[in-house]
Amino acid sequence: MSPPCAGRHAAAVPHCVALLWLIQAGGCSRCPSAANDADVGRDFDCTEESCSSLCLDALGCSGRCREGTCFCTCADGGDSADVGVDDGPSDLEPDDAREHATDDRGSEDAGDCTYRSSGETRPESTPELQCHRLSVDQIEYGLMRYSGDGPTVVAVGGPDASVGLSVWSHDRTTTCWSAIPEVAGPGGERRGVPSLAVEGGRLAFWSNSSPEPDIHQCELRLLDLDSREVVILDSSVQPVQPGRLTGCTMDSIVLEYPWVVWRDMRRVSDLNYPSDAMAKNIETGETINLSIDPATGRRDWTGVVEVDLKGGLAVFGTGSYMGDPPRPYMEIVSADLRSGERRAITDAIREQFHPAVTEDWVAWVDLRNDDTGSTSFIACLGDIYGYDRRTGTERTLVTEGDVMHGPWVDAEGPWLVYTDQRWDASPRCDSDREASVVAFHLPTSTEIRITDWPGSEGAPKVYRREDGAYGILLIEELSYSDGTYRLWDCDLPVM
Repeated sequence: MSPPCAGRHAAAVPHCVALLWLIQAGGCSRCPSAANDADVGRDFDCTEESCSSLCLDALGCSGRCREGTCFCTCADGGDSADVGVDDGPSDLEPDDAREHATDDRGSEDAGDCTYRSSGETRPESTPELQCHRLSVDQIEYGLMRYSGDGPTVVAVGGPDASVGLSVWSHDRTTTCWSAIPEVAGPGGERRGVPSLAVEGGRLAFWSNSSPEPDIHQCELRLLDLDSREVVILDSSVQPVQPGRLTGCTMDSIVLEYPWVVWRDMRRVSDLNYPSDAMAKNIETGETINLSIDPATGRRDWTGVVEVDLKGGLAVFGTGSYMGDPPRPYMEIVSADLRSGERRAITDAIREQFHPAVTEDWVAWVDLRNDDTGSTSFIACLGDIYGYDRRTGTERTLVTEGDVMHGPWVDAEGPWLVYTDQRWDASPRCDSDREASVVAFHLPTSTEIRITDWPGSEGAPKVYRREDGAYGILLIEELSYSDGTYRLWDCDLPVM
C-alpha cells in the first residue's frame, strides 16, 4: 500500500534522510531512492513547524504532519513536475496495467515524427464515445504534465529516470510526437519544465535550472510553435541557501492570449517565501501581482496553490493557517484583469480549493459538508460547488453520498471535468481509493461518467479541439512505484 494519502492526492515526505528530487501535485511520495535525489543531510523529525518548513523549501507548497509523516500539498491542476519515485510496492503492476493494451509501442518515423501513436482505443462508459491512447512507451515515465488546444497536445515525459524528461508536441491530425528542443538550456542541456500551457500555437512554460550550484534560476517563457521564437516573460535568480532546495517557483500556468497567469513564489527574505497569483499582459508587458491590493500595497492573499483564467477573469485558491492549533483555511478569490476588481468568491466553513473557470461559471471542490475533519491536504469528502458569473449566485453542482468528488477539477466551454471516487468499493477516506473521470455538462446539469476502467485515472483537462468539439486529456496510472502514466484523449458528446 502507498502511504496514507487520499487517492494519492498529496505528496508525503516520511521520516528519512532523502528529500524529494522532483515535485508532483496530485501524487504521494515515499522516500525516492534514485541516485540524483537531493539530500538535506539530516534525519527529518516531523512536527507541524518542521513539516511546513520542509514542504515550503522543497516543493513551494504547504505541509502538515500526521502520525509522524509530513504531507505536502502542491495542487495546480496536474501542471506541475513529477515526484521522485521509489521502488516500493504498488497496487498496479506494469504487466497487469497493460493487459488491455494492443500494440504498446509507438513506431519511429522519419522527419519531425519521432514517435507515432498506436491508434489504440478504449470505450468510455457511454458506448458510442471512445478514448484514444496518445502516449507511447518512450514518453510515459513521469507523464503528469500536459496541455491541449486545437490539434496540438504538449506533454512532459521520458523513457526512465536515467534519461530524464523532455517536452513533446503531439499533432492529433498526423498522430505524431515530436520533441521540442527549444526548452533545452544553453548548449542543449536539459532544463526542468514543471508547468506548461498551450494555446493558439503558443506554449508558455516555466523553465528552471541551476547555472551554478548555489544559484536557482526560474524563467517564464513563451514559445511560438511555428516560428520557434522564444521570449522570456519573467525571470528570477535566487540564491540556494543551506537546507533549501529551491529559490523560486512559477507554476500553475494558464495562457489566454494576451494574458498569462501563474502561481509565483520567490524569496523575499530568509524566512519569507510568499506564494502569489501573478498575471502578465504579453503585448503590453504589464505585470500584476493579484495577491496585492494596488491601493495599499498590502498582500491581502497568500498561500496561493493554483490559478485558472477564462474571459479575462483569473481565479485562484488561497490559504492561510488559522486557529490554535493552526489549521489550513482556503478560499476561492477572483480578479478581473480588465477592471482590476478583486473579491473572495467563497466564505464558507472549512475549505474550498482547486478552482476552475469558464465564461459563465467558477467551480471548485468544497469541504463545507465534510464531517471528518479532513482538509485539502488529504481530502476525505468533497462536493463540487459552482458560482454562476451571470447571476452572481452559488449552488451545488455535484453531491452524492459520502464520497469524494474531486480533487482534480478543470473546465472549458460548457464542460466541467473532475475525478470521482463514488464507484470505489473501499470505505470512505481509504488511502488508496480508485478514481474515475466524470464530465458535467453545465448548461443542462447532465453528468457523464467517462472512465469505468480498473485502477485509477486522474488529472483530467478539458480542451477545445480544432473542429469545435471538446475532448478530455487524462492519465491512467500504469505503475505508481515506477512513475509511469498513460495519456488518453477522450471524446465528449455534442450537446
